[in-house]
Amino acid sequence: MLNPLKTLSTLALLVCVVIACKESGSRNEMKTLKSPDGKYQLTAPGDWSNRTLKSNEVMGVNNPGETVVLLVSSQLKVDLPDDVTIDKFTETGRDNQLQSAGSDATTPITVNNGAGRQYEITITTEGSKGRCVFTALDGQDRFFRINACTLPSKFDENKALIKQVSESFRAVSGSDSSPTSAP
Repeated sequence: MLNPLKTLSTLALLVCVVIACKESGSRNEMKTLKSPDGKYQLTAPGDWSNRTLKSNEVMGVNNPGETVVLLVSSQLKVDLPDDVTIDKFTETGRDNQLQSAGSDATTPITVNNGAGRQYEITITTEGSKGRCVFTALDGQDRFFRINACTLPSKFDENKALIKQVSESFRAVSGSDSSPTSAP
């Protein structure tokens, strides 16, 4: 004869294992997140979500505990002097940040067949420190700044993921501005 308590305990344990595996999978699986206006997207871990934006931001995402935050802003090229290139755009942002922070060298990158620049920087804002990967992208009609930050103690652990998510940023097909449109 089966022991009902033992059977119930075994069933409860099995349910807990299934739920734990499902939760673990959602963090490891990647999903597409879109900007509120639907013009931009990026690929992030399954447990990340969109966040509330400030007026100069086109997209923002974070992980559940907000220990990793990624914000995207853009600037129309027509609003900038004619001689502004991706390098000048990057240098201006970097110089402004360097007034209160330390930065590593800028590295040329290619994102979705478009030119980009990337560097790491340590910032202090409102008494909190962050270690960030800053990415500048040259879009068709605008430049984009992607600032992806985490706690300095978590930077080495999150660096590869931060770069992966930053470099997945793209315009959705048919939108008016693009680092390069997604299929």
